[in-house]
Amino acid sequence: MIHYFKYKKLAYYDLLCDCYNKNFIEDKLKNKLENKQVYISVIDIDNFKKINDDLGHVAGDRALKQFIDVLKQDPAINYLCRYGGDEFIIIHKEKINFELYQREFKTLTNFTFSFGTSMKTIYNSFDETLLDADKKLYINKRNRK
Repeated sequence: MIHYFKYKKLAYYDLLCDCYNKNFIEDKLKNKLENKQVYISVIDIDNFKKINDDLGHVAGDRALKQFIDVLKQDPAINYLCRYGGDEFIIIHKEKINFELYQREFKTLTNFTFSFGTSMKTIYNSFDETLLDADKKLYINKRNRK
């Protein structure tokens, strides 16, 4: 039985970042949020490949952990999920001042991140809301350059 819980955690949890992963979103979270109103934010660290290439993967891993530690401070966050690489999906019950966290993360690491947020209502799907948040992320990235 212990092995079951260990493997279940490995299936749904990102051990490096100490948060949920994409499997958790796909298998558990989508259905759980079907008739809920929440905010969905997509966030990614700017120029993350350059961090890994110039400073090494240990520095990249450290930046990911520091990024998560900064965001875990916010009590409005219901779920923090690593979607892949340096991209994260956050489910939250109220708007979050990501600009504040951008300044804090930049002060800690000298790196920045971009984000996009969209509200999921009972009338739109998780995937539609996620797609809208992702579009807003890329608009934010273009505007920051």
